[in-house]
Amino acid sequence: MKPIVVSCIVLVALTTVTEGQTKYKVTAAVTKDVDFAQLMTYSWTYGKPALNKELDAWIVAAVDRELDAAGLIKTVAVLGDVLVTYEVISRTDLGLGAPGDEAGQPLRWVGTLNVSLLNPGNRWPMVRFRLGTPIDVEMSQLHGEIDLVVMEIFAKYPGRPRN
Repeated sequence: MKPIVVSCIVLVALTTVTEGQTKYKVTAAVTKDVDFAQLMTYSWTYGKPALNKELDAWIVAAVDRELDAAGLIKTVAVLGDVLVTYEVISRTDLGLGAPGDEAGQPLRWVGTLNVSLLNPGNRWPMVRFRLGTPIDVEMSQLHGEIDLVVMEIFAKYPGRPRN
């Protein structure tokens, strides 16, 4: 009985310490048997794009810029060495203040961008990037935020060094 009580106290203490410390960072899942230096071209394929057509176009343009900077060439007429797709998800995080802080923090709008590079033969992911980040800007300033998020994602690209 005593070990269970101690375990519960430790769990509550850890929850209190980490409460409100949501970390937003890039995660990358990379297939080990892919030689990214051999990839030269890419093509877009369908994903779950942003419903707002302007934001969709901006995300595609930002990803195109980063893939170009990584040395990949966009192809439209033929299938590329990789297929590129993205999806956006939004959620609301409840900001919790420090223990005893009655005011707390307001709700936060969090956007998550997933970018995947897929094998064109079987559509299995070669690499998947994911970044969720608070969106604390007006819609008119969202273009700059998108550019920063996409740059942060492609900083983890396992291919050639950036030009």
